[in-house]
Amino acid sequence: MTIAYNPNNIFAKIIKGDVPSYKLFETEHVVAILDAFPVTPGHALLLSKADGIATVMDMTPDVAASVFKELLRLAKAVQEATGCDGVNIIKTIRPGCVLRSHSRHSTLR
Repeated sequence: MTIAYNPNNIFAKIIKGDVPSYKLFETEHVVAILDAFPVTPGHALLLSKADGIATVMDMTPDVAASVFKELLRLAKAVQEATGCDGVNIIKTIRPGCVLRSHSRHSTLR
């Protein structure tokens, strides 16, 4: 199933600075933010800045490497800030299988 990318999705707007967010860090390739509607303490999102990527399945190996390189940094930051013993890393590939997953922009939670 191919998922069409929506260039006006909320995460694209956050990356462009059109929608406010609480940024944890930003690099040339990603933006890490706190979720506006957290399910758990430390609920954060890692957003790829690459254009047109609706799901992880659309990532080139270079884009995936740049995103996943920062995943460890985000996981460690969440763990340190919350004092939790571990973290859950979630990647939804199919839209609609998780609440509020209709963004059409690849994110890691």
